[in-house]
Amino acid sequence: MHARLESVTSVDLDYSVGSLTPVNRWYIDEIKRVKANPEDALPVWWNPETPTAEDGDPDTYPFTRSQLTLIDEVQAYFAAVLEKARPDAEWVTYKRGKVDINNGRSVLKFGKKWFLSSRTVAYGVALRVDHYREEVRPEPVEELAREVIADWR
Repeated sequence: MHARLESVTSVDLDYSVGSLTPVNRWYIDEIKRVKANPEDALPVWWNPETPTAEDGDPDTYPFTRSQLTLIDEVQAYFAAVLEKARPDAEWVTYKRGKVDINNGRSVLKFGKKWFLSSRTVAYGVALRVDHYREEVRPEPVEELAREVIADWR
């Protein structure tokens, strides 16, 4: 786990599916509030040659290093919850059409049917909340996890 998420006292980080809605509620507020810190390290999945909001045009590169770090922490928690709930989960490199946003990414595979990128989920929530200024409900991430789990049982 990472420092920012570990410091949250208002949410029980017990890696249960039920914790996803409170974590997401916190995340929706925190992604807007987090301040830019040029000392924050970039997540390993971020191309260091790609500018961040501090370095380039915020309309093109919507997130600061600090926000990218937060996205990374939340996606890691989401993935850990899914791995705990679905022992058959395995990390694979997604290979589909070139226009598929997840092509070439590490994703969780559940059985033969489900492929899920926890990073795409966390990044998508952040885009909708902070960049597009949309109202986002916290429950859909938990609902998605429950759908993945229900398909297994």
